[in-house]
Amino acid sequence: VTEVFRQRLRRAFAAEGLDADDYCVIHERQDQQGFMALNRRADVLLDSCMWSGNNSSLEGIACGLPVVTWPGPFFRSRHTLGHLRMMGIDETVARDTDDYVDIAARLGTDTAWRQAVTAKFAANRHRLYDDEAPIRALEDFIERSVRT
Repeated sequence: VTEVFRQRLRRAFAAEGLDADDYCVIHERQDQQGFMALNRRADVLLDSCMWSGNNSSLEGIACGLPVVTWPGPFFRSRHTLGHLRMMGIDETVARDTDDYVDIAARLGTDTAWRQAVTAKFAANRHRLYDDEAPIRALEDFIERSVRT
C-alpha cells in the first residue's frame, strides 16, 4: 500500500514538474509513541480533505501542532472544524483548495505567524480536552434512561 501511495505522489508531483522525493518523506508505520514523536517534531498538521482526520487532529493538537482543515459538505469532513470552533480558532480553517494550500504554506514558511497560531492552539486546547459538558450530558442521558 505504501508503495502504491508513493507512486501516486510521484505521478502527481511529476505532473507539476516536481520530484516528490524532494518534498515528501514517508515514514514506516509507527506505534502510538512513534506517531506522537513525529507530531512533536512537525510544524503543522494537515487535516484529511473531504474525510475525517478526527483522531489525528486530536493527537496533533495534543502535541502542540496547529491543524489546517478544509471542511467539506459531509459530517466526516467536519470533525476538525468542530474541534477548532470549540477552541475559538478560525485562522486555520480554509474556504477552498487554494486557501488550504495558502494557510499550510504560510504556517510552513512564516515562523512568526506559525508561533502565534501555535500559541493560540496551546492557550485554547483546554476548551477541547477539559470540556465536561459532554460527560455531564451522557451521565444525564444514562440516568434518565435507567429511571424510565
